[in-house]
Amino acid sequence: MGSHYVIPLNGAGCDSTAVGGKAAGLDRLASHGFPIPTSHAVTIAAYERAIAGAGLGEWLAELVAAPVPEPGDLAEAAALVEERFATTPMPADVEEEIVAVVRPLLERGRLAVRSSASAEDLGVASFAGQYRTFIGVDSVIDVLTAVRGCWASLWLPAVRAYRRRNRIPEEGLGMAVVLQVMVEADWSGVGFTIDPERRSAGMRIEVVPGLGEALVSGRLTPSDYTVDRETLEIQVTGDAEPPDFLEDLARMLLHVEDRLDAPQDVEWSTANGSITLLQARPITVVGPTTAEDDGFDGPVGTRDTFTPRGVVEMLPDVVPPLLWTINGPMIEDAFRKVIDSLGAAGGAPDRQFVGRFRGRAALDLSLLQEIAGELPGGSATEVERQFLGRVVSDTTEDADRTVTRRGRVSGALRTRRAQRHVTDEVAIGAAAVSGILALETDLSVMPVRGLLAYRRSLRDLAWRLVAAEVAASSAAAAAYRALELLLQRWLSEEDAASWAQRLTAGTIGDVAAGLGATRRLDAAYRAAVAEHPGLRWALEARPVERAPERIRQLGPAGRRFLAEVQWIVRSQGSQAVYGGRTWAEDGGWAWEQLAMAVARSRRESRPLTAEPLADLMEHLGNGRRWRMWRILTGQLVDLRLRWLARQVDEATRWLGLRERAKSALLMLGGEERRIIIEGAQRLEASRQIATAGHVELLSDAEFASMLVGATPPSDAEMARRRTVLEACRAAPRLPEFFVGAPGAEPSAVEAGDTLVGWAASPGIVEGRVKIVETLAEGVKLERGDVLVARATDPSWTPLLLVASALVLEEGGPLSHGAIVAREFGLPAVLNVPGVARALVDGEIVQVDGYAGTVRRLEYVEAA
Repeated sequence: MGSHYVIPLNGAGCDSTAVGGKAAGLDRLASHGFPIPTSHAVTIAAYERAIAGAGLGEWLAELVAAPVPEPGDLAEAAALVEERFATTPMPADVEEEIVAVVRPLLERGRLAVRSSASAEDLGVASFAGQYRTFIGVDSVIDVLTAVRGCWASLWLPAVRAYRRRNRIPEEGLGMAVVLQVMVEADWSGVGFTIDPERRSAGMRIEVVPGLGEALVSGRLTPSDYTVDRETLEIQVTGDAEPPDFLEDLARMLLHVEDRLDAPQDVEWSTANGSITLLQARPITVVGPTTAEDDGFDGPVGTRDTFTPRGVVEMLPDVVPPLLWTINGPMIEDAFRKVIDSLGAAGGAPDRQFVGRFRGRAALDLSLLQEIAGELPGGSATEVERQFLGRVVSDTTEDADRTVTRRGRVSGALRTRRAQRHVTDEVAIGAAAVSGILALETDLSVMPVRGLLAYRRSLRDLAWRLVAAEVAASSAAAAAYRALELLLQRWLSEEDAASWAQRLTAGTIGDVAAGLGATRRLDAAYRAAVAEHPGLRWALEARPVERAPERIRQLGPAGRRFLAEVQWIVRSQGSQAVYGGRTWAEDGGWAWEQLAMAVARSRRESRPLTAEPLADLMEHLGNGRRWRMWRILTGQLVDLRLRWLARQVDEATRWLGLRERAKSALLMLGGEERRIIIEGAQRLEASRQIATAGHVELLSDAEFASMLVGATPPSDAEMARRRTVLEACRAAPRLPEFFVGAPGAEPSAVEAGDTLVGWAASPGIVEGRVKIVETLAEGVKLERGDVLVARATDPSWTPLLLVASALVLEEGGPLSHGAIVAREFGLPAVLNVPGVARALVDGEIVQVDGYAGTVRRLEYVEAA
């Protein structure tokens, strides 16, 4: 019987599940006849034998369950892991096999001992540089020590953080080890058959004299060559002359790519004119190959159904590469954390909840529905309600009706401990954001390392706030649904939905994103006008951009008002997307909105009634079902009132937490935006980008690395990204549902006299339609107009002070637009398909926020 714990890598065939990714790659190279050093693999079975023999299983399980240590604790945590493995005795049978192989290898020279994990070179994550490698090992004892060090590197905290960032499960991992006779190299380096940084269309080869360890460790800066894939013509960067073997190496690398059927990242060495390949792995990130893709969109061609519902408020409209690579991972992480709290596995790790298509965000509805099947008593419709605020798919609810009628609504947060955690996260996060803004940090004097460290601190807080927002949103949807189901005991489904809206109207207060700032602006204006009547003229006169100058000339009262407005606008932060454009940047727009909100309109928040619960009791008291239940139970004190009050409190509490988290996130986003602007100005000054505005074309990683001197993408690549971004902005919006890839949206909508959607805020009003495509078009809105749009976000809040009603193509009863509409007592109908294309500016409509209808009263011909 052959060896079980150490096997040769000679092309005979071995699986990565037995020897890990690196060793399996070497064996594949050997099988195709490529030159590799004499190599053996200490198998994953040997690692598992050592773990079992030392009783480390329980300790590793605790490690997997524990969070990754904070950055300041990483070094200490890593030392503890390494010490645990270093002091672990190696099983005698494993040690015997290693020694038997190592002794003859050492007679041929020193050895390299390399980690080869089962979770390595996965296509989605290469783990390049994450695991340990030991070179120049020249004794049996040192080899055994190095093997333990490789095993330990599987569990180092930095590696665990990398796995979690790439959503790679930690259960069932194993570590093999490659034992390799070292090549005493004249030259070493790395070759990429496709440039991973997309700086050119050719191959990229990095070369250093001597051992490749000098390249990996960063001790030597490599000479960098680009090689044309068709002609093998070599383009030199800098003054270094290409070595003689470079053309032969390039030819061999292309041959490796052809045999392994994918672009490759190959480590190589030369000695005495002969090329040896030390390892090969797939390139995990390859740039776009078409003019329609900027390289940041999600995978196309899957069978999954996607919808922009559920993420359109968090990532409205086209999201440039910088904002996508900042926000996309945060939102993905937040969804997975909530899914974990629901008790589901969270779907396959290689599938994303949130993808990007034509530059716009969409949610994987198929993945959500699959998760529903994993939940105890779960249903697709209830999961959709929790994450989208309502059911949007074409599936019927018949199969789920028994579940929902019994009130088994799956809450996103199943324990009091989890609920307290989210509540604390929002409270702590909001307080931290207020403290950060109060510091008014001067970014211009920060060295670049300090700027990036500050950015990391903000980002950590942002990730926590996004997770808290998504968790609170999911819990709010569940609690709101429970309120609707409770009301359905005594009311029809339609009446229950209407009363749920009325019971939660006017309860969020100023915590709703955009609402508090709008009210503070209004209050500041009223106080200033009372002190100096000339302020009204200064604000309403044209051009509006000169309003600050006119106000400053009004003396102390004007200057105080100006300072207060500037603080309110700055503290509001980003308009809609974390790190995106802020209210403060659009000075003219902000003053235009202020003029609209405080000079043309005097609408105050006006909930439908001061005591909606009392009104409900009076309404229910006349119902037969309500009276009969009281008679049958013989209750002297009607406990149903307390029951309803508790459920209303639960729904409004979670809605308030969601809005508070969203507000804090956008406020923090304004600070992130300041860092982006400061960094962009520095990159422009160093000529790394043509203009500061081009920073939006970079990825988050490119932005950070360029600040410390990394080479920027080529001018051609930046121009291509700009062209794609402009094409995305001109392309149709994503359809409500699409499979794999979005198609073109219909150019026209057939509409009769009545359009039907979701009743989102009660009330009935008649008004003139004003279709607003973008926030900038909001200035055309006049008092009493019916605001019709595709969707809104927090930056649109001032417009709702002017409009008489709100009609949207997207959103549901729990969307931000619906929440603010109810706070303002504004009738609203949402989720009306194609309404922004069906109606025409100027026509008169009746908006019924009770029935969820928009009735056309006076037609106007389209221009």
